[in-house]
Amino acid sequence: MVSVLSPLWLAVGFMLGIGATVLFNNLRSSKLTLCWYEWVLGVSGLILLLAAIQHFAGAMVIEKYNSAAWWGLPFLGLPALVLLALTWQLVTRRIKKFNT
Repeated sequence: MVSVLSPLWLAVGFMLGIGATVLFNNLRSSKLTLCWYEWVLGVSGLILLLAAIQHFAGAMVIEKYNSAAWWGLPFLGLPALVLLALTWQLVTRRIKKFNT
């Protein structure tokens, strides 16, 4: 069964696949390893971001609840962005400390 949101998730799947490939290739070529808590924070942020996209798209397109879509986006999207930014900062600071 094809949903209205199938093209959206096809595009998201392609972007996730390309992003994961680039991440793993860069990690392998630079001999850098990520700590377990960086993986947990990054994956948690990514899951929250995908949930925010699904909630927003589902509420806007399928259910036609504009107010719920716009209110749900910051409640799921902002914690996702905070977790992803925290992960990015942890990794870049550790790399900077490692290189100096």
